Amino acid sequence: MVIPGGNTATGTPDPHLCRLVAQARRWFEQLSSGEVSSVRAIAKGEKVHETEVSRVLPLAFLAPIIVELILDGATRWG
Repeated sequence: MVIPGGNTATGTPDPHLCRLVAQARRWFEQLSSGEVSSVRAIAKGEKVHETEVSRVLPLAFLAPIIVELILDGATRWG
């Protein structure tokens, strides 16, 4: 939900969310470079379930402004 308003409120960046975005980008880079061949290979290497990789991987495609807001700790935007 986007609530129109003035400036974005900022707080402390969520370390868990920041880690997930970084992890997604790393996994996408591994896939696109051919370092790994599949989501299954990432899951095996990371010792996590394939669904975890599939759930996190779309974060690699967030718009740069959204990543910036996440890293800045924005609590709302609009």
